[in-house]
Amino acid sequence: MKMLSEQLNDLASKVAGLEKMAIAAQEETSEKLEERLETAKADAKVRQDAFQSRIDEEQKTLASNWKKLQANFRNQVEQIKSSIDAKLDEQEDKRVMRRADDTEFYAEAAIEFAALALDEAEVAALEAIKARTLAIR
Repeated sequence: MKMLSEQLNDLASKVAGLEKMAIAAQEETSEKLEERLETAKADAKVRQDAFQSRIDEEQKTLASNWKKLQANFRNQVEQIKSSIDAKLDEQEDKRVMRRADDTEFYAEAAIEFAALALDEAEVAALEAIKARTLAIR
């Protein structure tokens, strides 16, 4: 998995590419514009499907982890009875790590969402350029 900084850098590169694409698309023929639009839609669909697949897999993992967490909790209750202070410290460490994992997952999901929004912006820009081109002709 890429680091957040790498994901944000990829997103910035995509934005820069979309700016150049929008400028270039204004000078293209209707056929080329239609081809670019269809390609953009297909690429966006592939990324959306991959994102949905990752979400589905994450949900399965979470359900499995929840069952494991419940079983672990029962075992930990027994251990805590014999060593409350040590286990409270351990639980705090785990909670902090879970919080870090959760916030990283949220940031990654937000970046994915932004990328999907950029896909939609690309398609919308191409459709607008196409409509304007047809209106002028």
